Amino acid sequence: MFGIFKQYSIFDVMEEKDKVKWDKDLEFVDRRFLNKSNYHTTANVVGRISSEFYNERPYCDFYISDCNRTISLDIDSDNEGDLKNSIYKMEQIIDVATEMKDALIKLKPYLKKLEEEKLRKKKKKELNES
Repeated sequence: MFGIFKQYSIFDVMEEKDKVKWDKDLEFVDRRFLNKSNYHTTANVVGRISSEFYNERPYCDFYISDCNRTISLDIDSDNEGDLKNSIYKMEQIIDVATEMKDALIKLKPYLKKLEEEKLRKKKKKELNES
């Protein structure tokens, strides 16, 4: 009969004592809500390194979700080069996120002035109407 073949991996033919063991300490899952309580809709960030294997490598992924949009990154860990690139990728995300946070903090005084101006205009309008 054609087409009936069992696929074997290198781990199937290695002796038990020679197999690389998965260490549970390598697993990582962190889920965090991005919005404060009762503020907008659900938004979250998830990072995961799990014992679910893909091509005999741990499955790694990173999600950012806001409202109805989700960004999903598969984090490669097939070899040392892929792992170095994945670490670089995460460093770039962290750097841009940190710089964006700093830029948002700089907006506080500007937004405060806008709110004060809006309040002044509202009071002036109320005085003119009375």
